[in-house]
Parts: sequence; C-alpha cells; structure tokens
Amino acid sequence: MNTVSKREFLTMLAVSMPAVALAQTSDQEFDMVEFEPPFPAPDIDIIGIEGKQHIVGEGQDHKFILLNFWATWCPPCINEMPSLQALQDQMDPVNFQVLAISSDAWKDRDRVKKFVEDLGLRFSVAHDSDSVISRAYGAREFPSTYLINPVGEVVAAAKGERVWHTESALSFFTKIMEQNA
Repeated sequence: MNTVSKREFLTMLAVSMPAVALAQTSDQEFDMVEFEPPFPAPDIDIIGIEGKQHIVGEGQDHKFILLNFWATWCPPCINEMPSLQALQDQMDPVNFQVLAISSDAWKDRDRVKKFVEDLGLRFSVAHDSDSVISRAYGAREFPSTYLINPVGEVVAAAKGERVWHTESALSFFTKIMEQNA
C-alpha cells in the first residue's frame, strides 16, 4: 500500500494545481498540470461495469492509466467521452488505459451502463456510487482527470473538459510516457 496519506495527497495536489483550471476547447493547445516529482496515487481496487478488476496504485498493471472522474448528469463529462474513446483508440493498449469512474448514485448504475452502451464506449468504466474513490483523489469537480504512471504515481492532472485526441494531446502523452518509461 502507498504510504502517502489522503491529507498529504490532497495537499500535494492543491499546491501543485492552479486555483482555477479552465476547460480546454478544440482550438486551444492541450494542457494538463504536470507534477515534478510525481507522487503516489491513492490505491484503487474496483470492478468495472464489464466485470473486470481494475487496480491503480500499488499492484497496478505496468501501464499508464488516464483516470477520469465523471457523472452522467455532467454536460462537460458527456461532451468529452467520445474524445476519451478516440484517445484510447489511438494509444497502445499494452501501455495505456483510460479508466473512467462514474460518481453517479447507486440507483443510477443502470443509467451508467446504458450511457456507456449508447455511446459505444469501449474503454474501462467503473462505478463509485459512494464517491469514496473520487474523494480520495480530491475530485470535487467533474470532470477531473489524473494521469498515473506505470509505478502508480500521479504525473499529471486536469480539471474540466478536454479534447483528448488532438495532435497536441497525443504529443503530450508521448512526451510524458517517454519521460516516465
């Protein structure tokens, strides 16, 4: 288990991220806040809606994970889902995985599944109905996204909607992955 407490994690995140992180539009350069040095991600062990176990942090597969916190009632979250799918389609699945964690209420779990089916999303989606995981990551605004390196450290984060599959986004991920290989 990682030794960083929730308080330490949130303090590092608060100090490292700007107070206001504006959403990126398609005509802007892609951006995420990079953390140097990276710091341990809170551990996650969750079953996705497809029935597969997903581990982030201690014990995760040796790949980069783009961890996206969202909800079906959040318009910016809905807007960026096709772009997250396009990003996943362009990345090597051996080295990169999108994991979107819904914070919808437990009673809305069928809505989450229908949403994923209707959009034809093929990346991993899990349901955190009690928001334990989103709180551990300090994701109070949606969407909030964290890039976790293969050894379970947070290397970058973003608040707000992004266009994830642009050339500048792909360049950003390629650069980060080369730096953290």
